[in-house]
Amino acid sequence: MDDFNISHQTQGRNIEIKDKFFKIVFQIFTVLCITGIAASVICDFSLNKAITWSLYPLISIIFLWIICTPALILKSHKILSSIIAITIVVFPYLYILDKITDINSWFKPLAVPITITSLIAIWVSIIVFYILKKKFWYFCSFITFIFGIIVNGIVQYYVNQYTGTNILTLSLLINVSACLLLTVLFAFLGNRKYNKIEEG
Repeated sequence: MDDFNISHQTQGRNIEIKDKFFKIVFQIFTVLCITGIAASVICDFSLNKAITWSLYPLISIIFLWIICTPALILKSHKILSSIIAITIVVFPYLYILDKITDINSWFKPLAVPITITSLIAIWVSIIVFYILKKKFWYFCSFITFIFGIIVNGIVQYYVNQYTGTNILTLSLLINVSACLLLTVLFAFLGNRKYNKIEEG
């Protein structure tokens, strides 16, 4: 009973120390973000007498702060909460970037389909991770396949549509072939390992 109490108290102190550490990191991170924004805006206004290029670091730092804050202040599900934050704010972030960029609009034809594809792949990967649990090699095989082949192919398609080209480059073929090879290799390693565990 005494050992249990000591262990419980030690665990509680470790959690408290960890929470204090992340709280300090969050405070430092927030100060650095504010400093970065202030420095950019001041330099921009001093040189140009207007807010021009500093809009890029300003909204990017705010975006970074929003997606990192949940991982620093929450006590559990840190990574998942940051991914949720990314899912919520990534479209407004890209839309604002598109509006302040002096080139042809790329938000609808390029950013939206690529971002949707990437977010779907991320959330599917999270679900698969919880399904596979400790089957590391199978998960590596899945991640390599979905991002290295499917997402990569979709991204290349929309980039070609946006730029008006339809070029199947050698580098893309090498990349897809390498990812396909790694997908098969990881699946083979997983099959070999987990079959041995079941037989043992």
